[in-house]
Amino acid sequence: MDQGRIIKNTAMMRDTARKIEDKYFGNHATHVEFLPVEWRSKLTLDGDTVDSITPDKVRGLRDMLNSSAMDIMYYTSPLYRDELVKGLQQELNRLYTLFCSRNPDFRAKGGKVSIVSHSLGCVITYDIMTGWNPVRLYEQLLEKEYEDLEDSWMSYEEQHLLDEFFLTKQRLKEIEERLHGLRTSTISKTPALKFKIQW
Repeated sequence: MDQGRIIKNTAMMRDTARKIEDKYFGNHATHVEFLPVEWRSKLTLDGDTVDSITPDKVRGLRDMLNSSAMDIMYYTSPLYRDELVKGLQQELNRLYTLFCSRNPDFRAKGGKVSIVSHSLGCVITYDIMTGWNPVRLYEQLLEKEYEDLEDSWMSYEEQHLLDEFFLTKQRLKEIEERLHGLRTSTISKTPALKFKIQW
């Protein structure tokens, strides 16, 4: 979904809410505010690699696929998932901080935040709020599968290959942790959301 549509749809929601507020809640001193959260366009992800290899004749099709299917593939990829999550967290926190700076009494008066999201944004928002990480779940499933294999009978060659696989996986995890350590030393860690969501 492009930025223009997000802003337009948010404005429509805001206008509808204002009409309902005026009609049914005119005597209340508070009102609802809607802020568009466009987080996708700020991400670099693959550094436009896909765009650079897309033939001009299929650019329209590629743009359509990029706006839907590619984001899902990025989100399910261990390489890009964190970038998507951090991108949304940073944008939500930036808008919250900006809103609070323009409305200094919001926190003091117990202002509440709700999030309305769509499609993949809904999934990412849920994962942020619950701390759920499908990549971690996948790793846990692999570990369980390895434990199950250890308990079953296998030939010497199968056992040897399984041991090699396990050692390689451990080494890869060590390298990944070192790489993550280098990245976190150069990039500041994104804090969780600066506000609470009521369920």
